[in-house]
Amino acid sequence: MDLKRHLLKVPLFLSLCFALGLGMNLSSGCKSSAPTHAKYIGLTMGTVPYEIFVTDSGLSPKKRSSLGEAIRRELTLLNQQMSTYIPDSEISEFNRMRLTDQLKVSPEFFEVTMYALLFHSSTQGAFDPTVGALVEHYGFGPTNPDEDRSQASWESVKAKMGMSNVNAQRGQIWKSNPDIEIDLGGVAKGYAVDHITRLLYDHGMTNSYVEIGGEIRTQGYNHKGEAWPTKIRDPGSKTIAVWRQPFLLKNRSIATTGTYEQHRVDPETGLMLSHLIDPRTGKPVVTDLVSVSVVVAEGTPSALDPKGIFKNQCMQADALSTAFFVLGKDEGMKLAKSIEGLEALFIYRTKAGELKDVITPGLEAEMNAFKEAEANAKTADAAQNAGAAKTNGSSE
Repeated sequence: MDLKRHLLKVPLFLSLCFALGLGMNLSSGCKSSAPTHAKYIGLTMGTVPYEIFVTDSGLSPKKRSSLGEAIRRELTLLNQQMSTYIPDSEISEFNRMRLTDQLKVSPEFFEVTMYALLFHSSTQGAFDPTVGALVEHYGFGPTNPDEDRSQASWESVKAKMGMSNVNAQRGQIWKSNPDIEIDLGGVAKGYAVDHITRLLYDHGMTNSYVEIGGEIRTQGYNHKGEAWPTKIRDPGSKTIAVWRQPFLLKNRSIATTGTYEQHRVDPETGLMLSHLIDPRTGKPVVTDLVSVSVVVAEGTPSALDPKGIFKNQCMQADALSTAFFVLGKDEGMKLAKSIEGLEALFIYRTKAGELKDVITPGLEAEMNAFKEAEANAKTADAAQNAGAAKTNGSSE
């Protein structure tokens, strides 16, 4: 998938090794009474980093090795299906077609396309994987911007988009408009996270942390027997400074969309012209938003999934973070609050250049609880150390 195009997903989350201080070799064995840890790192989808942690008492050296091979094999398979950079991938074949014939595709590609159609409908068109031609028209794509910026040129390019022109049924997809092309980069990373999480679960691994390009899903507990701590990076800092407080991520997913380097400032309003295109207007999003993070719980019931059995929760977070960014902080937060079990954080820049946020009450409460627990732990440690020092002093 073309990660330099319209659905840039910025990895805003600190690596778990920083969050937990796990600078050790996690692939080494531990005491037999403690869970064994495995860490897998690498690149996928071209240059997208992945980092996977598994904690399980049944992780033998042979099991660790076979899991690593399975992870690499599945990520390669997904890339071959949905990467626009690979000429003979399934999505490249579909995009080259200038026909309305049906194309039989892999179950994974079909599933992601089906969900993309669902997200498009459920967000009132704010999520649309067919806007790539307009991204390039405005100069945010990998190629040079169109020299002709006339209304006629814009209308000609806009005629080549519209997710309503993509159809999927019974393992086949086809176009109503033969000029339509799709880029599933806005959901493919999230889907890959879900796919690998299911792979680990199928191999008996019920405690895991999977991150691909900043999109995260967790199962169970870490090596300390705790839910996985997650930190959101301060988008205004070039270091690893943290925005607000950490919070615990157990059996949940989180994804973030941001503009960062891919934006221009509108000289008239002073607002950012985003590389993200609003599919409803066909023009760059003009916004004060810097980033949007979405947290989705396992089995979150919503308009996207009325039965609450959403097995692709990270893909849901992935798509919604993009849609909320397009909708803006007011409309986006309104939709976020209407979805039970979903949390969101919108970071925006004021006219004075200051970064502020709006956050759902549930996530704010989680961050405050983590802060309080951390403070209590430090107080208890200080009291214990003081008591130990007093005891040592008396014995002397």
